[in-house]
Amino acid sequence: TSKTNKNKLNKKDIIDLMSKDLDVSKKLSEQALNSFIDVVTEHLKKGFEISLIGFMTLVKQQRKARQCRNPQTGAMIQVPAKDYVKIKPGKALNGSVA
Repeated sequence: TSKTNKNKLNKKDIIDLMSKDLDVSKKLSEQALNSFIDVVTEHLKKGFEISLIGFMTLVKQQRKARQCRNPQTGAMIQVPAKDYVKIKPGKALNGSVA
């Protein structure tokens, strides 16, 4: 696990764990993880829903433009619409961590 926080996994930690689990080199594990990230990112940008049954579903959504108040000045400002990724955990994932 990460040296700075024992309850946190970073990308390097995941690569190390994948390498041990699959009994392959860290380089191959890194290539596999990078490929997965690239494929998911590319298809989310195109508007695809990514569904890993039992684990999670990723969906690109858009927040509507809105008016809000600047807390420092009190002035009303326009916040533009923005795309974001919604993550819905699967039943198996929810059941295994609850």
